[in-house]
Amino acid sequence: MAISLLKDRSTGDTIVADDDDAEWQNIIDEVNTHTAAASPHTNHVITTGDTMTGELAINISGTSTCLDLDSAATTGDIFELNGDSLTTGGLMDIVSNSAETDTRTLVDIVNDNTAATGATCFRIQQDSTGNIAEFYDGGSLISYIDDEGAFIVGSG
Repeated sequence: MAISLLKDRSTGDTIVADDDDAEWQNIIDEVNTHTAAASPHTNHVITTGDTMTGELAINISGTSTCLDLDSAATTGDIFELNGDSLTTGGLMDIVSNSAETDTRTLVDIVNDNTAATGATCFRIQQDSTGNIAEFYDGGSLISYIDDEGAFIVGSG
């Protein structure tokens, strides 16, 4: 079952609608046609759902931020991924296949407030005996941190 979220532009009310169609379908198709937009499709968002696999895909054709999460939460996680049934699959795959030679940072984690002295920028916890982290150059393992925290240089 796919769920469609529809917003009434005149009242601002959100409507939730069920659809039992097993085909791929657009759940949200929002096109910014405002005259101040750079082009009619500047913020074109197409969200589709496959009711057979439960997959949700978001495709945004624009040149600005694709997904921006903003929360007023003070104690809970703003974004959480759970994959308790994984066997050979991964929890997250982040890939850039851009051939551009411009300088850029693919992942940037910033604690942007100097008063937040108790904040840890990045934490990894390995509860099993596998390596904590592995570092590759191309497809070759060049170093890793083993399950005891030792940094090993070389393919070990």
